[in-house]
Amino acid sequence: MTPTEKWLQKLSTSEIKHRDKHDDQLGIYKGYPQLRSFNNQPVYLFTFNAILKLALQKSISFSNELSNEPTLLLNQHTRYSIVPLHVHDYIEINYVISGQVTEWIEGEEYILKSGDMAFINTNTAHTLLKTTEKDIIINILIKKEYFTSSFLNYIPKSGELSKFIAQCLSIENNQPSFLIIRKALSLKPLLLDILKEQLEHQPGYRRIMELNLQVFFIRITREHEYSLYGKANLADSIEDYIEQNFRTVTLKNAAEHFSFHPNYFSKIVHQKTGKTFKQLVQDKQFEFAKNYLINTSWSISQIINEVGISNHSFFYQRFNELYHMSPKEFRQNK
Repeated sequence: MTPTEKWLQKLSTSEIKHRDKHDDQLGIYKGYPQLRSFNNQPVYLFTFNAILKLALQKSISFSNELSNEPTLLLNQHTRYSIVPLHVHDYIEINYVISGQVTEWIEGEEYILKSGDMAFINTNTAHTLLKTTEKDIIINILIKKEYFTSSFLNYIPKSGELSKFIAQCLSIENNQPSFLIIRKALSLKPLLLDILKEQLEHQPGYRRIMELNLQVFFIRITREHEYSLYGKANLADSIEDYIEQNFRTVTLKNAAEHFSFHPNYFSKIVHQKTGKTFKQLVQDKQFEFAKNYLINTSWSISQIINEVGISNHSFFYQRFNELYHMSPKEFRQNK
C-alpha cells in the first residue's frame, strides 16, 4: 500500500462521527431544493457551488484556463455517510479505489468494485449506499465549463465513450443517463498520483495534477468493459448483450457485466423485458438456429453446438414446440 493509499484509509473526523452516529447526517440537506420524489423519497438538487462550500476534507479544486473560479472538484467520498437521493447541475464520476460500494441510480442498484467507475450525467437521480472503512471511493465533480474547447481537443472524437461525454456536455440534453465502466485499472494510478502531488506540494505540482486529469479523461475513452444507460434503454442493453454472448452467457456473468447481484438482475430482466433471462437466451439460440438451417448446409448437430445448446434432445423437443415441425422439416420447407 502506497503512502497516499494509507492517507486515504485514515478516517477523518467527520467519518468517525458518522460511524459512531454522533451527528445528524441528513440535517445539512434540509435547505437544499427538493425537485421531485422517487418511491416517496425526496430527490434533492445539489449544485456545484453548494458542494464547494462544504469544504470537505481530502478535496482538491481545479479551474480551467478561462476562469479563476473552481470548475472541477476531486474528493474522497465520506465513508459511513448517508446521502439522500439527488440530482446535480454538474457531471459526477465515482471511482472505486478499493473495497466496493452499491450505487443507486434511477431506481436500480449497481455494485461497483475496485477499479469500477460510474459516470453520472446531470439530471440523473442517484446516491451511494452504505460504505465502511475499507471502501475508498474518489468523487470527481465537474462543471460543464471545465471542458473548454482546447481541453476537448485532447479527447478522441470517435467511439461510444467519446459520444457519451459529448452528450453530457450538450446544452439540449436533459435526459437521465449514465455510464458504468468495469475494471478500469489504468485510471487508479492517475488518481493516486494527483492526490500524491497535492499531499507533497512539490514545485510544479498543480501542472502535474492538471496533466494527469487530461490523461485520465483520454484513458476513459480507451476502456472496453462498459455499459451505457439512458432512461429507458436498459432492456435494449440487456438484449444486445445476450445477442452478442448467447452461446456461452450465464446469469452470473451477465449480472456481473451489468454490475448487479444475480438474484436482483434476474428480477430486473423480467421487469424490463417481460421474459426470464433463460427465455431471452433460448429465444436468441433458436433464432440463430433457424437462420443457420435456412442459410447454411451445416448438419443439425453442428448447428446445435454452434448456438451453445449442450442437450440435443432438448433442442429437438423445444424446436417442435416452437415451430410445430422438426428441424429437418423446417429446412426442407424453407
